This record gives sequence, structure tokens and C-alpha cells, in this order.
Amino acid sequence: MGFATFEGNQFSDRVKLFFTDKSLVPPYRYLKRVPFRTIAKFTGIQLLALGVIYGITWSPAAISFPVFILLLVPLRNSVLPRVFTKEQLELQDSDQ
Repeated sequence: MGFATFEGNQFSDRVKLFFTDKSLVPPYRYLKRVPFRTIAKFTGIQLLALGVIYGITWSPAAISFPVFILLLVPLRNSVLPRVFTKEQLELQDSDQ
């Protein structure tokens, strides 16, 4: 896993929000337009996917690792739009 690139990306920033005092939260663009509960749900889904994929690498089913990576595409394109609005997904998935 690329921990060196983990720091400073939006996923790590959203994970840190769970542990940061509300008065110390940086002014991220998506925080102004997406409710925190929605951000928490989106981040939770991403953490669950990360846990499943990481867990697969330690199991006898590790050979199927690429299949699970491939399944992230339909998860993002088909499942998540049913849970979140298009704007919420774009704000939380963007580079900003």
C-alpha cells in the first residue's frame, strides 16, 4: 500500500475529520456544500472497500485481488449514485 501518497489526498483528509475538533477543521470546499453526515457515510463506504481489498490480500483468495479492484468501478458508477446526489459525489471525489 502506498502510505507515502496517503498524506494530503482528499480521502485521508476526510478520515482525519473524524478525529479533528470542529473548530480546527480546514475550510475544505466540500464541507461547505455537503453535510458532514453524508461525508461520513461516503468515507465509511470507502473505508469498508479499502478494508475488504486489504483483507483479500491476506487471504487464500489473494489471487482474486484484481477482480475486487475492478469491482470498484461499478461500485462508483452504479451503486454510489443511488446513495448520493451527483453533486455530492463530484464534490467528495474531486481533487479539491
